[in-house]
Amino acid sequence: MRARPRVPSRLSAAWLGMAALFFILHSARAVTEAGPPTIAPLASAIVAVGQDTNLVAAVTGSPPLVTRWSHNGIPIPGAGTTTLKLHAVTLASAGIYTVSVSNHYSTVSRSAQLAVVNTASRNLFAEPGGRISLEAPAAGHGLTYQWLLSDSPLSNTIKYSGTTTRTLLIRGARAVDAGYYSCTINCPGAGSLATGYVNLQIPVKPPLPPTVDFPDVVIHNVYSYQIGFNASEEDQAPARFTCAGLPPGLVCNSATGVVSGKPTRTGTYGVIVTLSNRLGASPPVRGTITVQPFPTERAGTYQAVLYPSAGSAIGDVGGRMDLVISPTGAYSGSLTLGIERQRFAGLIETYPADATSLAFPHFIQILPHPGSAPLVLNVSISPETDSVVAFLSLQNSDALDVTLFGWHNTWRTTMPAHPVTDQLGSSVAYLQSYGGASTPGGYGYGTLSVAADGTTAFTGHTSDGEALAFSGILGPAGESLLFIPLYSGKGSLVGSLSFSMDGSHDLSGTMSWCKLADTSPRGYPGFGPVPVTAVGGRYVAAAPMPGPDAALTFTDGGLSGSAMNPDIRVHVDGSDHATVVGPNPAGTTLALNSSTGNFTGLFTLVDGTVRRTAIYQGQFVPSLGQGYGYFLLPQLGAAGTSAILSGSVVLSSKK
Repeated sequence: MRARPRVPSRLSAAWLGMAALFFILHSARAVTEAGPPTIAPLASAIVAVGQDTNLVAAVTGSPPLVTRWSHNGIPIPGAGTTTLKLHAVTLASAGIYTVSVSNHYSTVSRSAQLAVVNTASRNLFAEPGGRISLEAPAAGHGLTYQWLLSDSPLSNTIKYSGTTTRTLLIRGARAVDAGYYSCTINCPGAGSLATGYVNLQIPVKPPLPPTVDFPDVVIHNVYSYQIGFNASEEDQAPARFTCAGLPPGLVCNSATGVVSGKPTRTGTYGVIVTLSNRLGASPPVRGTITVQPFPTERAGTYQAVLYPSAGSAIGDVGGRMDLVISPTGAYSGSLTLGIERQRFAGLIETYPADATSLAFPHFIQILPHPGSAPLVLNVSISPETDSVVAFLSLQNSDALDVTLFGWHNTWRTTMPAHPVTDQLGSSVAYLQSYGGASTPGGYGYGTLSVAADGTTAFTGHTSDGEALAFSGILGPAGESLLFIPLYSGKGSLVGSLSFSMDGSHDLSGTMSWCKLADTSPRGYPGFGPVPVTAVGGRYVAAAPMPGPDAALTFTDGGLSGSAMNPDIRVHVDGSDHATVVGPNPAGTTLALNSSTGNFTGLFTLVDGTVRRTAIYQGQFVPSLGQGYGYFLLPQLGAAGTSAILSGSVVLSSKK
């Protein structure tokens, strides 16, 4: 028996190649200096397939500096920093990388070569007497090659040719030519790296029967299985692997014996495996592959939200993901960032691939993102909590990932039925922000309606008058997510509402409210994200609302400096009719709707020659015995030009 050459030397070569890249390509920094841009020389590098690699340029010059990268002359979208991140490089990643830096003085460029080598080992079975061609799995420019047998360099002879080229040719192969072949790749200015071994086996007897123990797999999952054979009997090595009866979507590599692919149909399949070479065939051996169905309990509708993050390269005003998974494992959905939506679809995989009860469905999508690099959406579903988590990042970017989190709608009215009961119907809540004087005052409000199939609808208003509307799903523990774009996509309200589980039907929630910079002379400037709390409960229509004797109280907003008071007391009858009791200098009106709990009205303030009219609206919350809302009133000043401020209105019962 031949001893396989020691592997550690191969691994150390790969590590040396990767280490050289980081040391040679300098540190990641841009130094601010007056004058035209400069770039320190970039050095070439050689790395192994599958490694992550950073190309880093050291740059100086007067700001602002504009950085661009290209690969073989083709611009790389979204690559606008001094660090270019390459994830899990392939042979296609090899080539010339150029970084260009510009400022108002000039533009300069530097280039470096990246060579990539496949360091994975493989088996190769050949017939005696034939010609064998081995090709070095490497890519790059100006590479040189040296072929080796058992780590000893080969020279051109009658037997071998091309020993210093990409392709090695072996003539008249015999059993003595079997062994571990490899090729050392040299990249000018970057060093060398060896390919993986090719274990060449040349039999002189028919092969022994194979060893077959196929693992099961869930439909649509990646499958890979090496058919077993007696590797110690190299003189009986198989040259061909044959599999009959594989599930649709799986194939057998006749040269290596690897069964791979993604099965597309469920069932149990009997597979007949035969090994052969020029001297004969082994007895056939039968194995079984069971393709399991996608776990149907994971099928259904999912929803997740992304909270806003000021200055983020992704989703600065937040976003949402909607996902539907069919019982067959096909999925479709959309990702919304602000008001921009991208659709996606595919076939979901599970981890582990041969499990069903606790399998984690997952998938990755690459989505276009106008104006920057593509988005990488990595989605996983927990079978234990019925939650969904999605990590979102910019491809080939240093920007941090952002996370979307949400739930599976487990409620249904179809068999097996699992309808919503405790949270069914309509609930109301007021919304209170905590952003200080720079954010709108007053109370926003909303109504959450829950259907028996777990679908939800939320409507209402923010305290500065923006309409709120969102259709969603109820989570397994009574949670409802919200993502509502505002201000024409330049802001949002994002968060969740939850029902108490103690039978009180109390509704509460936390949200995040933001608005990007606003140049409108009368509106609130940009703010947030600021926290918002929601408090409320079940709505049950009742008149009179909030009782036969009530009061309206107005606070803050544009009231400061006015000599008039819009507060009033009213008497309410069973038909929602409100009659003012006592003074009403601002002509305040009140309209009530006990079927929904909404109340509206207006008042007018007159201060000298300035006349200001405000419209207010709000929501009665039965569980709190009060109504909460907002009014919008111009600040006291020049008519038609002063800022419009938001204040609070409270409708309360008075004995």
